[in-house]
Amino acid sequence: MGPRSAGGPGHLVQWLIAEHHSSAMPEDPNAPIMAAFAQWNAALATLNATTVAALYAPSAVLIPARSNKVSNTRAEIEEYFVTFLKSKPQGVIDTIAGSSPNIRFLASDVAVNTGTYTFALTNAETGVVSEAHARFTYVYKKYGDSWLIEDHHSSLMPEPL
Repeated sequence: MGPRSAGGPGHLVQWLIAEHHSSAMPEDPNAPIMAAFAQWNAALATLNATTVAALYAPSAVLIPARSNKVSNTRAEIEEYFVTFLKSKPQGVIDTIAGSSPNIRFLASDVAVNTGTYTFALTNAETGVVSEAHARFTYVYKKYGDSWLIEDHHSSLMPEPL
């Protein structure tokens, strides 16, 4: 038997919905930027400098941790990665106090991602794997449906962790 109303025996209460809200959960606004880093890291795993360089915008600037040269053309960026990929690098963004990476949107189509990452690097001659801890800044710009790297600065950590 269902609930009874104050109207006496035999009267059923009819429950009506007074308010209802249903919507999809909002997307994580940082997800496309984290996906862009994951795509870059996956491109490193191909060991193909052209594949990596294709993730940089035509006007991109690369200031790498393992070279004194600033690369500001697609050809120079690709040239840098020919050498860097010999160490079979794989990076992981570090979590610092639960707040890394630090992603900020400067406009709906421009984002900055800063933080630190750790790379596993293989010595091409000895096969020994070592870690390199570095700081990074990526500036991404959206071109159509793709986030490309406009500016990438990486520098080795000044102190051991």
